[in-house]
Amino acid sequence: MHTRTRGVCGLIAAALTLSAAPAWAASAGLDAYRVKATPKNLEKLSKAGFDVGEGIDRKRDTIDVFGTERQVRGVKVGAQLVTDGQGQSAVDRSRGRGKSRVPGAADPTLGASDAGFKVWTKYDAFDEKAFNAANPTAAPLPVKEQYTEQYARVVAEHPGLVAKRVTGQTDNGREIVALQVTKNATGADIPGRPAVLYNSLQHAREWLAGETCRRTLDYMLDNYGKTTSSGLEVTKLVDENELWFVCVNNPDGYEFTFTPGHRLWRKNLRDNDANGVIEPGDGVDPNRNFSSNWGRDDEGSSPRPADETYRGPSPASEPETKAMEALFAEIHPTFQKNDHTAAELLLYPQGFQQDTPTADNEIFAALAGDPFKPAIEGFLPELSAGLYITNGDFTDWAYSTQKTLSYTPEGTAAESPDVSVFEYPDSPLQVGQEFRRHLPFVLDLAKSAKDPTEPVSHLGNGARKIVVDDFPVSYGDPQPVQATLQRKLGVAKLRFRVNGGAALEVPTSEFTGGERYYKNDAVYYHRVRGVISGTKPGDSVEAWFVAGGVESAHFTYAAQVETDNPVLLLSDEDWTGKNPGPATGPAYLDTYKGLLDAAGVKYDVYDVAKDRRRPNPFGILSHYSHVVWYTGDDQINRAPDAPAGSGIDRLAVDTQNDVSDFLNEGGKLFYTGQNAGKQFADGYSYNPFQKQEGQYCDTSTRCIAVQDDFLQYWLGANTYISDGGLDENGATLPVRGVAAPFGPGPYQLANSHTATFLVTSSIYDPVAYPQWAGSKKVLAYDRPGGSPFDPRTGQYFMAAGTANASYRRLTRTIDLTGKTAAELSFWTSYDLEQDYDYLFVEARTAGQQDWTTLKEKNGLNSQDTGSSCQVGTAAGSNWQQDHPFLAHYQTAGSTCTSNGTSGTWWAATGNSGGYKNWQLPLDAYAGKQVEISITVASDPAVSGLGTWIDDATVTANDGTKLVDTSFEEPTLGGFVAAPPPAGTKVTTPRWEQAKSAPFVEAPGVATEDTVYTGFGLEKIVGTDKQVALLKDVFTHLGVPRKPQFAADKPKPVGGEGNGGGNAGGNSNPNPGGGGGKPRAATPGQLKVLKLKLDDQLLRTARRKGVRAYAQCTVTCKVVLQLRVDRATAKRYRLKSIVVGRRTVTLTGARGKRLHVRMTATAVRRLAKAKRLRVTLRGTT
Repeated sequence: MHTRTRGVCGLIAAALTLSAAPAWAASAGLDAYRVKATPKNLEKLSKAGFDVGEGIDRKRDTIDVFGTERQVRGVKVGAQLVTDGQGQSAVDRSRGRGKSRVPGAADPTLGASDAGFKVWTKYDAFDEKAFNAANPTAAPLPVKEQYTEQYARVVAEHPGLVAKRVTGQTDNGREIVALQVTKNATGADIPGRPAVLYNSLQHAREWLAGETCRRTLDYMLDNYGKTTSSGLEVTKLVDENELWFVCVNNPDGYEFTFTPGHRLWRKNLRDNDANGVIEPGDGVDPNRNFSSNWGRDDEGSSPRPADETYRGPSPASEPETKAMEALFAEIHPTFQKNDHTAAELLLYPQGFQQDTPTADNEIFAALAGDPFKPAIEGFLPELSAGLYITNGDFTDWAYSTQKTLSYTPEGTAAESPDVSVFEYPDSPLQVGQEFRRHLPFVLDLAKSAKDPTEPVSHLGNGARKIVVDDFPVSYGDPQPVQATLQRKLGVAKLRFRVNGGAALEVPTSEFTGGERYYKNDAVYYHRVRGVISGTKPGDSVEAWFVAGGVESAHFTYAAQVETDNPVLLLSDEDWTGKNPGPATGPAYLDTYKGLLDAAGVKYDVYDVAKDRRRPNPFGILSHYSHVVWYTGDDQINRAPDAPAGSGIDRLAVDTQNDVSDFLNEGGKLFYTGQNAGKQFADGYSYNPFQKQEGQYCDTSTRCIAVQDDFLQYWLGANTYISDGGLDENGATLPVRGVAAPFGPGPYQLANSHTATFLVTSSIYDPVAYPQWAGSKKVLAYDRPGGSPFDPRTGQYFMAAGTANASYRRLTRTIDLTGKTAAELSFWTSYDLEQDYDYLFVEARTAGQQDWTTLKEKNGLNSQDTGSSCQVGTAAGSNWQQDHPFLAHYQTAGSTCTSNGTSGTWWAATGNSGGYKNWQLPLDAYAGKQVEISITVASDPAVSGLGTWIDDATVTANDGTKLVDTSFEEPTLGGFVAAPPPAGTKVTTPRWEQAKSAPFVEAPGVATEDTVYTGFGLEKIVGTDKQVALLKDVFTHLGVPRKPQFAADKPKPVGGEGNGGGNAGGNSNPNPGGGGGKPRAATPGQLKVLKLKLDDQLLRTARRKGVRAYAQCTVTCKVVLQLRVDRATAKRYRLKSIVVGRRTVTLTGARGKRLHVRMTATAVRRLAKAKRLRVTLRGTT
């Protein structure tokens, strides 16, 4: 019986104080803001460091994000503060509970209180009985049970059933506790028992996840040993498995959420800036700190300490991460349930990129269910990257490095629109209902741990033993075919028949991954491939796989094209689609065929739109070394019957994924079209569960946004800039080559849509991100005056850099004594956040306070004050909070005016469209000294690419050049990078002399394997020019060569006389690999003999012998030998590679299941082995 309860509310007036911790001061809290969950908003939030994988409300199609007002409002996504009926936010409600924290206290969580809650309790113990005894005149506090008290209780009440294991300590000295629940529990792993881990509260604010975990613990203990149906079920699961519970993975952060104003804190309590204050800029996200894909990019996690998804200074830098690594090293869980909230999702690997399911997806999907029948009622099961990518997360790490089948349920969101999704009702009934929703899935994991390849699902789902990657059409012979099958089935054969003829078979080999993915993702299943040969165009081929007595589903493909051509022309004009509209055929196919002919390239053609069918990576793309993928005038891929405003057709995403698979296996790609890639860069939504979508495609209809990772990482185009190839009059600029082998051109372009790209290797430092170092600029727009991101003349220009909430001045005093007029002129190129960041020229009489901004005489600036200046919140204008000095030029209010205390506002924002010549009269200062500052001011969040200045002059009315500089000299022509005015807190960066922008812009970008253009090859004027560029592309990509597949000679269906298999240790039947391909029979062996080994637990094999199957086509007496390889024999000091023998008589045509026992010496010497590969050989 429980001696304490968690369902009683009370007032706690004191808290546990830990020693040996730094002194802390009070800080502001984080609040909840609600945003419409559009693809663009999600992209902005992700890049700003918010976690968009949770907080989603699919019913309202919104997402809750958390931060200070300045952080959230700065992203400009229309965020609305979440308040209740009394107008209170989460911070307001949190401040109203418990005692205020004490500045300078020994622990930043001092003052944490769970008073007033019926369900929620702190981590640290609090002795209410002692408090009541010490305060007899006060109202007595009801006794509650905090997490550490629950841990102590269950260990004391269940000796031998529950054991406590401390896996680490937090920065503030709290124990990170794991509880082992199993028969004869000791706190150490018990060999032979599968382990299942239930953990939660990586993220401190996700209180509901912790309650789900602790109620799971209580359920197991309350039912153990009882004779009820639940009791019998639980007793069996506990006796046969190790159930581990880490219900609070982040104790410091969790305790901190019970301090006033910090209910929505997410991270741990690392003091990032070591200033003694835990504030919104502090903490590391424990779910981005694991080594798997840590820091892969800055979208799946953030390098910025202030962001919610800050990944930490290095992999596994945090004690919370180290604690879980230590636990996994000991127990090697078979399954993990890593509870989070709140999005009503059931996620499983992979999370680091979209649409790359693991080989073990059959198990994951069988237990998770599908959108129409999920394992947790009301949840959406999907790959972790479905909504948005992550890297350094727990789930991917557990699976890819520890071979643990790991799930992340994102728990139920609070339904009330008055609170954030994380503020689930403090109701024992509703919290209990959430636990009950999870319970069937909780039990399924424990029931399936014995053999994950035979998952036990309360939904009745099973896992197919063999899954074939089928395709309808083949473009080549030999033809590779892939299946994913259970490792324990052993050797697989690919069988096929042509035109209904006799069945033939060929061997298979394991596929272990491509250049970038499908690696470390095959624990219980693995991918195998076989090669079909001997077909001709027009043949109908039926194919299937067999292994371990199991036969896969059959599929049929049509052999259509069989040539020696090494290049595929992938026509993707979507001419049967809706945008720009249905046509009678592709508009540019003949053009591209003519260009390839002229370039001397041998090719085949695949038209995606013809049958609206993807170019399968096996049936189509595998037969070519190079692909020319063009999109013509297509804008977005949309089915012909799709209504306006719907998402893109899934065909677009499938095609991109197929090309990605092609590149992953060494292919070469030329991707071109006036809108090529734009639909991916724009983040259109699509429905992964059906091919077409209705009018509205958003999170409420299970749609997800397509990611731009393919453009960024495969093609080297990190940022897509639409209309990047237009001059100031809207005409298309010519293109020239800038890197060998691309010739100088120039190439004139017909007026059409264009794009330019920021090259990935210039955004991600090649030293820190070597995986993206190979991208480079190969083409440039031929702009008058040069690139907008390079000096206009000479080698240097002035660069303002980018920084949020900054005020950057380039200042000079000009002496106009004796002059009656003068004019300041300079050339500028800028890309600023539209309506939030501005370029302007300040002026004042030297030494005076008559500040104003100057008007550009040709209309290149205006008096538009944009959006930052307006007062939109109780805190006032973000713009003037950051930069009080702007009151000289603007008056903040519900509508901001362009007149200030001393002058008026003239400025420019957005993108300049290349270099522009600003000319600003200085006549008002004639006869005086005037101080001018070329200034860039920015708001609190989101920056453009930057601002650049070159070729500045001041010319008097008599023609005298008072200033004339191209910023080549160290003195900068007398200009000074001045500090910001008083009141602006951000003091860096400042203007600096530079040779180029900190990034590279290009309309043509290349990697070793790809070339990508921001215009259509067909838009180049002149066929000779088109052919010239195409030849350069092929010179860069290398000589096309027809892929060659090693095809074994097909044999009539039959068997061989060898068997192979594995005995696996611990709880995994065989995470290390399958049985391998049989060797050819040797003299002394019977070709009529069939042998097979089952994958099995090593401990069972030692005790009972290795399970095998043997069959002869005639009666025969066979000597069976169990063998290991020589390396294994040497490692374990075995005198022979033969570790077991048995003689058996087999009756003709009847197989026999049997055990081959190991010798006593082998059993003893192999006692410490965890995995063992053995082969079985039979001789007469």
